[in-house]
Parts: sequence; structure tokens; C-alpha cells
Amino acid sequence: MSQEKPKLTGYSLKICDDVLTRIKVVCAKNTNFKFQYDFFDSAVTWAAENKSSLQPMAYKKAGGYRSYYINETNGLLLQLGAHWDCATTRALYTAAIGFLVANENEDSIPLSKLG
Repeated sequence: MSQEKPKLTGYSLKICDDVLTRIKVVCAKNTNFKFQYDFFDSAVTWAAENKSSLQPMAYKKAGGYRSYYINETNGLLLQLGAHWDCATTRALYTAAIGFLVANENEDSIPLSKLG
């Protein structure tokens, strides 16, 4: 039996190293995130559920562009971009940062102190 490969959609985001490290730590600690795209799919789903309380965020100056992928939520991401009237990459960035902030715990460094 061959496993069906996920159909990934790539986006180029500018995420500073501290936030990228946070994403990697969250993925390592959370068994629901086997792959990094699982994190981004969850972030997009969370943002879609909370879109009326979020505003699109701009990239920080620090950091370089890297490719990130989503698997199952490309349609939701396109809807978020349309709802917020912003680029899809900006909607994905907003989803990822918002999801991290919403799921911060007391022993982590607040994202406001990063990058």
C-alpha cells in the first residue's frame, strides 16, 4: 500500500528567526503537528474562526523570506485574504502569529518581545 502524499501549497513568508524557532518548538511539543504544515493549517483554521477579531499584520523588518506550506486550508486562506482585503501571504503571516499569541503559555517569551 502506498500512502497518499499531501497536496502542499507553498507561500513565501518573512518570519524572524525567533518566531521561526517558536513555531518549531510548538511543532516539536504538540503531537498534533507531525509536520510544520500541520501547524500552518491549524493556524489558518484558527484565524478563519477568529477573523472578525483579527487585523492583517505586516512583516517585521528582521528575518528573511522562506517557503512555508499548507495542506488542507488553501481555500480558507484565500477567503481570509479576501475578507481582510490583503495578500494571501499576509493573511498566512497573520494567522501564524495570531495562532502563536493565542496559544502562548506562561513559561514562554511573549512574541511582543521577539524580533
